[in-house]
Amino acid sequence: AIIYGLSITIALSPIGEGLLRLKEGINPICTQEDSDYLLPIFEEVYEEAKAQKPSLNSRIQLFISESMCVNAFAIGRKTIAVTRGAICTFDAEQLKGILAHEFGHIAHGDTKALLIHVIGNGIFSIILSAMELCRKTVQFILGIFSAKNVLVACVFFISWLIGILIDI
Repeated sequence: AIIYGLSITIALSPIGEGLLRLKEGINPICTQEDSDYLLPIFEEVYEEAKAQKPSLNSRIQLFISESMCVNAFAIGRKTIAVTRGAICTFDAEQLKGILAHEFGHIAHGDTKALLIHVIGNGIFSIILSAMELCRKTVQFILGIFSAKNVLVACVFFISWLIGILIDI
């Protein structure tokens, strides 16, 4: 329970949001052309969203994914991403609608569940796998030292190796 609580805490922190941005391959807007086109659209929708929901985080940022899939998504409490495919496909009014939808996800806390599911459970799984590896290694070492002959030691080694490969 403590380990799971720790993994959820990390997932809901800025670290978790950063890890999910990294996993999804999204980056800050870096070209002047993208900035000049997207930021006024983003700011207009952001202001309207804050007027509708004053408790909305005041530090939400827009990011870009270079994927040509037509998509947009929100992550955590302060990340909205638009794919290159969406930017190339939709006009400014359609992008406003898509961004408004993503602000709605953030405003209603939908994106926290994503962080818990992907990052929290991922960290928890990694920790459990590391613990299982340690347990198997200790079991292997104890088996080798308690073996009466080389054949039994070889069987312990092969059993340990197969267990590790299955886990991987």
